[in-house]
Amino acid sequence: MKTLNFRPLKKSNLFLLIISFLFISNIGYSQENKNEITLKGIVYDEDGPLPSASVIIKNTTTDTETDFDGQFTIKVSVGDTIIFSYVGYDYQEYLITEKNKNNYFKIEMKADNIIICLDDLSSNQIYQSKPSIFQRIKNIFKKKEN
Repeated sequence: MKTLNFRPLKKSNLFLLIISFLFISNIGYSQENKNEITLKGIVYDEDGPLPSASVIIKNTTTDTETDFDGQFTIKVSVGDTIIFSYVGYDYQEYLITEKNKNNYFKIEMKADNIIICLDDLSSNQIYQSKPSIFQRIKNIFKKKEN
């Protein structure tokens, strides 16, 4: 059986190897985060801020929620589409462009159009003029898979 003999690296070669590795990894990291910006804003309705509203980057798994005061912060890139949603409200989508990337977003949510039929209280039927928020969020993730 053959044995492998490794020569120890000289200190100068080891130092150059470590510096090269750090330099190359830093270049990759800086290029990855080069176009990333921090987006801030508030989500509210006619009664005030909406805590725990969802803020999602479309076609990704990146998301956040608003705090108790309706404030949010999320890292995005130019060209991303941001989806704002809250139970009982229509969702809203915004495209991040060079023009609006530094703006403070103020998102006013509008109530979802749900009509409740009170004629037959035993069946508790709910008629909707459009798909529910849950169906729309499900459709967003379906589009991502295709």
